[in-house]
Amino acid sequence: SDHPYAREVAFQVWADGALLLRSASAPRTRLSPQAAGFSDHGPWRVYGTWNAKHSRLIQVAESQAARDRVGNELAEHLLLPLMLALPLLGLALVLLIRHALKPLGKVADDIAVRSPAHLEPIPLAGAPQEIHPVLDRLNSLLERLQRSLEQERSFTADAAHELRTPLAA
Repeated sequence: SDHPYAREVAFQVWADGALLLRSASAPRTRLSPQAAGFSDHGPWRVYGTWNAKHSRLIQVAESQAARDRVGNELAEHLLLPLMLALPLLGLALVLLIRHALKPLGKVADDIAVRSPAHLEPIPLAGAPQEIHPVLDRLNSLLERLQRSLEQERSFTADAAHELRTPLAA
């Protein structure tokens, strides 16, 4: 073939078991014993079909070696860039995810360093939009906890006052 991608094909036309026409590259025997459809026969990948009257069998074949050569070259040209690109894409993905989760880590750190006495709401500013509902619920819990602690302190103060009053008298 003149060009590296030139197809090495052959064809035959059969009628009543006799070869009517063939390409120069086709053998004088049938390219494949299978009449219709795709088949692999010897060095050929063959497709056969009948004409509308079912009187002529047409077989077209491509050299397996040519198919393999083109397939290997395509795979080589596709796999090499992929082998180089996939690690770079993986690294970029890790860096992007790390960057995207940084605000979430900051919120987690802010919560972790809080003391039990620090029950003010967690600010939503700077937090990812996706965790705003979680922070809202957490802030609601902190508010209820704050009220509960205030009620406990009030009760303890009242109880201490009530205990001191009879003792003072």
